[in-house]
Amino acid sequence: MNTWLAIILSAVSFNLAFFSPTTLGFLIVASLLLLTIFFRRLKIKDFFGWSILIYFPHFIWLYTLLLTKSNASFLLATAIYFGVSTYFVCLTILFFVLIRVFFRSIIILVGSVVLYFYIIEKYSLWFIDKISGYPFINPLIPLVCFLSGPNLESKNYSKETLSSETFNVIELFVDGERYELYHLRPVKTFCHGKSKSINDYSQKIYQNLCALDLYNKQNGVKKIVLAPESTFPFPLNKNQEQLDLWSLALPKDTNFLLGSCRLEQGKTYQTVYFTRNGLIINFYDKTHLVPFVEKVSKKYNDWPWIKSLFLKRGFSFNRSKREEFSGVSNVIGHKIIIPRICSEFFFCFNNLVGHNKLIILFVNDSWFASYFRRLMYGLVKLRSLQAKVPVIYVGHSDFFYY
Repeated sequence: MNTWLAIILSAVSFNLAFFSPTTLGFLIVASLLLLTIFFRRLKIKDFFGWSILIYFPHFIWLYTLLLTKSNASFLLATAIYFGVSTYFVCLTILFFVLIRVFFRSIIILVGSVVLYFYIIEKYSLWFIDKISGYPFINPLIPLVCFLSGPNLESKNYSKETLSSETFNVIELFVDGERYELYHLRPVKTFCHGKSKSINDYSQKIYQNLCALDLYNKQNGVKKIVLAPESTFPFPLNKNQEQLDLWSLALPKDTNFLLGSCRLEQGKTYQTVYFTRNGLIINFYDKTHLVPFVEKVSKKYNDWPWIKSLFLKRGFSFNRSKREEFSGVSNVIGHKIIIPRICSEFFFCFNNLVGHNKLIILFVNDSWFASYFRRLMYGLVKLRSLQAKVPVIYVGHSDFFYY
């Protein structure tokens, strides 16, 4: 087979595996196998072609995000997209050239390919604050998705999807007891900021809670309502009247967990609140902030276009100092609920292993194209298997457990 044909087939297989992981995830094996077989014959131009065909299609999600959600102009968005893709292309060429220097056997080659993806995941973005690496290119993502199939149910749980625009429900059986977890999904006009005032947001949440009709579903089964990151984008700890309103739509002792923010001593945190009967029982502040999107480092003070790329001028969230959070118990049987908010689950996946834990991941996935959301779902599966801990994914677009 011609070398360039092998490179093209490898790259196409790689991309198809990531674009449709549940049906074509197996192609990741074919992609890497082709690369291994033809490795001895590959030159720098071949690595260059392979990495271009891999990374430019892969980062189309970033280009879409910049064009639709940021304040970047078309030219700036295009420049960032080309810059990021080119950086990973150069990194790939450098790494594989080094492999060629030390390549002596197939075992060393396979180990080097594994090392390459490990470095990409853990260290490729070391120069960006609190990011370190890029985990969404891990070849195990499409493989895990393909092997597990489209069914996101775990062995111990069953799932039912309700035909509603605003919610789904997951049934859990823990310690012989049944629980119903309801998804409160913000409507589109609500997600995209067309409703600006606190009262508008509060009323929409109340209406969606009423739509759950939980008063007519009191069948002795414990019910928990889950709402994703940024459901109420105002400091909930300063808005008790909103909690009082929402409690009217919920039966007594119903747990309501929602993504909001918290204001304390002039600092704003991304927060998940545990509420019951109109009271804040507990809260969890996000410990990881996405650079340029949630916080801009002081070292970029002389770069105004970076500071205003996603954030309003002068605003940024604060990172929680509450590093150790033991979780919340007595909500779902003996399970200790560990909340995680979006990026910290993907970039700071530490200390989550435990047989009695249940991770609830709160995500604002309305930002992303369907392609990147599939990458997120795949990484959720992979992280869950790595930690041997079930995960409930609570997003604006989707609601599932694995």
